[in-house]
Amino acid sequence: MIFYYFGEYLLLLKKVFKRPEKWRVYWKQILYEMNDIGVGSLGLILIISTFIGAVMTMQIAYQLDSGFIPNSVIRANQPRFQYSRVGAYNLGVSAYG
Repeated sequence: MIFYYFGEYLLLLKKVFKRPEKWRVYWKQILYEMNDIGVGSLGLILIISTFIGAVMTMQIAYQLDSGFIPNSVIRANQPRFQYSRVGAYNLGVSAYG
């Protein structure tokens, strides 16, 4: 019984690795599949990238406001802006006045 399934598996491998008859058909199908997978996933990539960017922005703002980085370093890099903290997150930037 086990030899039957092993033989079926070997026949499948033989079919998989043999040369295709018409390269033109396979090449067109490969290009179609690559285009379909690439263009089809752009919407998902856009949504995921937006949320990753939002989370990273909130984490960076929280780390800048946590006190681990001295205010003199933050102000040296951004002399015209002051970070205002609202709640647990740094939500906005207000100009010096």
